[in-house]
Amino acid sequence: ELLAIYRDQVVPLAAVLTPNGYEAELLTGRSILSEAEARSACEALHERGPHTVVITSIALPGRDDELLMLASRRDGAASRQWALRLPRLRQDFTGTGDLTAALLLAWMQRLPRAEQLGEVLERVGASLQAVLAHTQAAGRSEICLIQSQA
Repeated sequence: ELLAIYRDQVVPLAAVLTPNGYEAELLTGRSILSEAEARSACEALHERGPHTVVITSIALPGRDDELLMLASRRDGAASRQWALRLPRLRQDFTGTGDLTAALLLAWMQRLPRAEQLGEVLERVGASLQAVLAHTQAAGRSEICLIQSQA
């Protein structure tokens, strides 16, 4: 099964992992129905190898107007975590996972210290929201990346 290969062979090789909420549930075998469960899922993913885990677009019950992004960095035995709540747009978009991963890696390159991951998360969220707002205004579902450049 592809999930088992990804979970057991690929994830342990990763330094940075960027699953969405659904993918994090599959990789950990746990439901994510609260921020505490998302934090616990990050810890479970750290146990598999990656030092940085960012779970994107976590839709929590009762929070229909927002999505949660959770970043976690483990150095040795200690982890630090940062949460970001973003307004939930009432539209499905194509390409957001790839864009989020690319923005994350670009900002991590510019702000490489572990304690800067919270700022990285904020910048990724702001950039993503700007592109999605532009895409929504254009009436499209595939992200308007080129058109959103300032």
